[in-house]
Amino acid sequence: MASKKELIAAQGFSRRRLVTAFTSGAPGGRELEPSSPLAGIIVGVVISVLIVVGSLAVGLFGGRAPQGWDERGLVIVADNGARYVALNGTLHPVANLASARLLAGEDDGTLAIATLKESQLGDTPRGNVTVGIPGAPDALTPADSLTQSGWTACIASGGGVAVSVPAAEDATRATTVPDPRGALVKAEGGGDLFYIWGPYRFPIAAVDAGRVDLALSTDRNQAVEVPGTWLNLFVEGPAITPLTMPGSGQPLSPAATAATGMGDALTVGSVVVLTDAQGNADGTYAFTADSELAPLTDLALNLYDRPERVPLTFSEAESLRRLPSAEIVPREWPTAQPEPLTGAPCAQLQHADDQGRASTELVAATEAPEAAGITVAPGAGALVALGSAQGGWGLVDESGTLYPIPAGKPTALTLLGYPDVDPPRIAAPWAALFRDGPQLSADAALAGAGT
Repeated sequence: MASKKELIAAQGFSRRRLVTAFTSGAPGGRELEPSSPLAGIIVGVVISVLIVVGSLAVGLFGGRAPQGWDERGLVIVADNGARYVALNGTLHPVANLASARLLAGEDDGTLAIATLKESQLGDTPRGNVTVGIPGAPDALTPADSLTQSGWTACIASGGGVAVSVPAAEDATRATTVPDPRGALVKAEGGGDLFYIWGPYRFPIAAVDAGRVDLALSTDRNQAVEVPGTWLNLFVEGPAITPLTMPGSGQPLSPAATAATGMGDALTVGSVVVLTDAQGNADGTYAFTADSELAPLTDLALNLYDRPERVPLTFSEAESLRRLPSAEIVPREWPTAQPEPLTGAPCAQLQHADDQGRASTELVAATEAPEAAGITVAPGAGALVALGSAQGGWGLVDESGTLYPIPAGKPTALTLLGYPDVDPPRIAAPWAALFRDGPQLSADAALAGAGT
């Protein structure tokens, strides 16, 4: 057993070792650097910020609704998907998105949308009648996705018309012919013949069909049968008929005879070809009963009843240039014999002109659609002006339904989200191809509330 003296010595040794450890530094002669207090401070600040942000997020998304949410806008209840339109502190059940926009949209085309929990609605007053327009669209095409041209209406292989509205980015890549071509068609039922070329449909009388077939290199027995709804997409032009000059064979006026210097070699109806100094043809003309020169296109010459030409010298041709001119060939006719259309005949809506009017052109599809119907590309749609300036507008959604917007209500376009869209004006037959939807207006949207 250690003595008292030995215990005192041991305690002294332990105390000296402890003092030496605090004063002599690390082994190897290195001094220990005290750690910086900033690290602890930074960690504390970061934790504090996270706590504050988390608290704000919980307050914003979990327990506190955005300011003014119940004054004007669309409210979606996250718990059950219910939708309300907020108007002046009252929530009204709303039928669809289009109605919500018409009732609570802003002047810049935006719509405030708040997604809240049922608990956040609290005791906010709620209407007991659903407002809105039954059958109005629930999905509105964004303004930059509207397809304002490139629609096609093709004759289906099974009969009828197949309408297609492509996506906006695909509208310019629609299948078309490389140059204007023509197609001979016959109307369903009556069997009336029409020649389709460009934006026109030209009637062809049955009595003239044989002569016109020769001029156009068509075969009326092979004419494609088309419905009237498709024919009406084209503007009716003047009938294509054989050309006969009134007074054909009669002498020209004395003044014209003297001007030509050719005596009775030229008569009313005579066809001449003017040439330039190099002998190149410079136009084909026929003499009218008024001794005027009427230009003849290649197609008109094929339809003319006196196609033989009177030969002229250059000096004789120059003397005829001083005669007055006349027009006997309709300007709408093709100037030459068009190439025949190959493929299924289609009408295609073209870009609007300087007056905002869209036109129709005959194009060809490489394959005929199998069945009639309406196809709108997913997410696509259109906004167009209908008929005359008093016709209002029409909104086409991806279901192929056209919803009329009444004239005199341009604010409806803004409320629906189209403040900067300039709709092209289309002819009524294009609008008639789509399903009929209800009229879109703020007044109609309010009708559900009985106001």
